[in-house]
Amino acid sequence: MSPTPRTSAIHCHRLTKHFGAATALDEFELEVPPGAILALLGPSGCGKTTALRVVAGFDRPDGGSVEIGGHTVVDDTRSVPPEQRRVGMVFQDYALFPHMTVAANIAYGLGRSPAARVAEVLELVGLAGLGTRMPHELSGGEQQRVALARALAPEPAVILLDEPFSNLDASLRDRMRRDVRTILAEADATAIFVTHDQEEALAIADIVAVMRDGRVHQIGTPHQVYRTPASPWIARFVGESEFLDGVAGVGQVTTELGTFPQFGELRGEVQVMIRPEWVHPTPSTEGVALVVDHEYYGHDQLLVLELPGGRRITSRIGSNRLLATGDRVDIGIDEVVLFPREG
Repeated sequence: MSPTPRTSAIHCHRLTKHFGAATALDEFELEVPPGAILALLGPSGCGKTTALRVVAGFDRPDGGSVEIGGHTVVDDTRSVPPEQRRVGMVFQDYALFPHMTVAANIAYGLGRSPAARVAEVLELVGLAGLGTRMPHELSGGEQQRVALARALAPEPAVILLDEPFSNLDASLRDRMRRDVRTILAEADATAIFVTHDQEEALAIADIVAVMRDGRVHQIGTPHQVYRTPASPWIARFVGESEFLDGVAGVGQVTTELGTFPQFGELRGEVQVMIRPEWVHPTPSTEGVALVVDHEYYGHDQLLVLELPGGRRITSRIGSNRLLATGDRVDIGIDEVVLFPREG
């Protein structure tokens, strides 16, 4: 007998939400499996935070439904209050009570005798022994951990995080990404993480859902979304990309850079997408391209290469090979992604 499939932790079905004439959610669909960290990624104004607020119960949709753990929490006939949805929320500004200790902030809403649970989540988030501190006595990263501990304390079905690292400086943000992912994994928590930062989404998530204009346009692992974007817009939004015109045939595509293998079904005129790290220049006195700009970062370097027709593309390579502006190079390409020619 085959095992019974696990119920989705979150299922949003055909959600719509309007604010006056503006459409925030347009037949929005999303399914999150139990224990997964899903990044809801998209530009400002695409509806990410509205989707999170509808799941949490702070906003009611104009249509559609939300299920949490297999139970409908909102549809056309009902709306379960936020406090009954078993949802933990981590806000962009942490939303800690400034007049209450760390322990009291975490215990808020837990009911009677919360001391043991408070101690447990403080240990989980790496703040054991800081329960008597006040929020203003903590760093930004420590306040973020308190906010996460407070969300985890009631053992919710899901954790929702709304741009949680936007108030942190770059170095602390990188560390908090790793720490929060570890904490959520150790808690076996299901989470939706809203961000407009592509690097953040790829680094922290098991699943990335790319949003635009109130809808999810692609969902997959970080690897799938980055290496096989569903559209040119997603390719441009999720990481750096270059586009060349090409002609696709059986097993190959021809561009001004040369002919490369391709195994898709597109034929005829196409757009050929390449990532800068897929472009490998090799020094050659008769090279097809000219290095016209060079930025060295230590861990890697970015080259701007000019093609015979004047078109420029970028190449991101390791730090060991030194190429200078004015060098001629041949170009090798690791892989390509094809799209139908726009227009």
